[in-house]
Amino acid sequence: MRSTAEMENLFSVLRGGHWAVSLIDANGLVIKTVRESMPAFKGIEMAFRPGVNLGETAAGTTGPACVLADGNLAVVSGQEHFLNEASEFTCTSAPIYDHRARLVGVLNASRRFSGGRDGIPVPVMLTAQAIGNNLVRALPGAIIVDIACPLGGGDMATRGSLAINPAGKIIGASQTARQLLGIGRDEVVHFAELFAEPLGIAIDRLRAARNSRIALTTQGGLQIYAATCDTQAPQRLHGAGNPSSQASEGPLPKEFNVALSKTQLAFNRDIPILINGETGTGKEVVAQYLHEHSRRAKGPFIALNCSSIPSNLIESELFGYEPGAFTGAAKSGMPGKLELANGGTLFLDEIGDMPVDLQARLLRVIQERRVYRVGGATERELDFSLISATHRDLPQRIAEGLFREDLYYRVNGLRIKLPPLKERSDFNRIVDRIIAEEADDASAITLSAPALNILKRHAWPGNIRELRQVLKLACAMSTNGIIEIAHLPPEMMPSDTDESQQLTGNPLGCAERDVFASNFAVHRGNISAVARTLGLARATVYKKLRGYGII
Repeated sequence: MRSTAEMENLFSVLRGGHWAVSLIDANGLVIKTVRESMPAFKGIEMAFRPGVNLGETAAGTTGPACVLADGNLAVVSGQEHFLNEASEFTCTSAPIYDHRARLVGVLNASRRFSGGRDGIPVPVMLTAQAIGNNLVRALPGAIIVDIACPLGGGDMATRGSLAINPAGKIIGASQTARQLLGIGRDEVVHFAELFAEPLGIAIDRLRAARNSRIALTTQGGLQIYAATCDTQAPQRLHGAGNPSSQASEGPLPKEFNVALSKTQLAFNRDIPILINGETGTGKEVVAQYLHEHSRRAKGPFIALNCSSIPSNLIESELFGYEPGAFTGAAKSGMPGKLELANGGTLFLDEIGDMPVDLQARLLRVIQERRVYRVGGATERELDFSLISATHRDLPQRIAEGLFREDLYYRVNGLRIKLPPLKERSDFNRIVDRIIAEEADDASAITLSAPALNILKRHAWPGNIRELRQVLKLACAMSTNGIIEIAHLPPEMMPSDTDESQQLTGNPLGCAERDVFASNFAVHRGNISAVARTLGLARATVYKKLRGYGII
């Protein structure tokens, strides 16, 4: 268990009081003891040495045995012990729970019994809770949020930790957090059931606040304070320039953030970056992020979309031209994108669509870092970093004779692939973010469960760009604060072969699904409220909603 530092802290607080602090596992075996070297610890040294069994079957009534029996704080002193040799001690013991609310150990503080009130329950309990919080924070791949409740003059006496996956599911919670938020053992709970604020908005606020606390209101009306806990590198919170926090891109999965960190290291060493991804996945957002977090951040970021400019103009756009180079040319000439990017970053979007005859000239410029304007004879020095992007399969384009192989190896110093929207594990969170941005009042518009179901089944060929347009229209059409199926484009409606139509063969199943869907919409996704309305257990409601594809 991640507990050594907490044990040492407790011992330092108790130093001088002749206490010994011990960690005991779920079977009653002593794992470690921290104590002072002095005669007063002679008996304690033997009783709390590693490997000694302090469980009820071996030692009878002891502080640790009581905790392992009922899971509660225990103070056992003097003759309250079962064994006579233990009657000269007093023990204060607190339970340690893991992220799944399982009792995994005991924290114990013992010293010789003075005959008076030797109990120290508060510091021992708080230390045990801190160990439990650390067990939650150790969960890999999770967003860690520390929560606290202000009691008596603003002191944060009640503290706990939550581990949340990108989809909003609570995958771990310390015992304190469970008690604070009313989460039972083995209970499947989502962020939306606990807090009034959508997960996406809350995480954005936490990121903006960095390590400072922000106020959150629970579904029950309790105001608590929360802060992120940066314990894992892939989940470290970046500044506003991070594509994980860009509205157009949405928060990206953990594995992408790992790849992005590696890409940033390469880009800072002037290695060319190739971004591959479908149209609308946010390739330019990533390119801008790389530039803004590089040594060239103070230089220009120059973008050229190679597929949106007519082929006869790409050459002059890219290389620039001298006065009189062609009919219609500006009298003073014009620098090209290559020159304008000097000292900064050149972003060539959709490079896979660049005309083959220009690829050879671009290759020469990239190799030599010198350029001639169209119609010019003066060679100009260049210094820029290069990022290219394409939705094309460049090796296939090479095989078809549409892309130069030597240019491919020049632009593909390191390749990063953006996942399409249909493969994103954080779809719900992206939807929440976009609605919050497009709605006039972010707190007043929510998405009904049936409408969300339709969105999840759509193929999204235009990816996030298409999703934004759909939700922008839906927010404008919503009149009651809820986006319904009727507010979505007609072409997104399910066909006769869709799963929702297949329920027609089962009238009871169809009727039951409608009941759950309508209640889920009325209560705006609050599963606890749905359970109370239908008189069912929350776990049963959750299984039904999942089974019918409503969540």
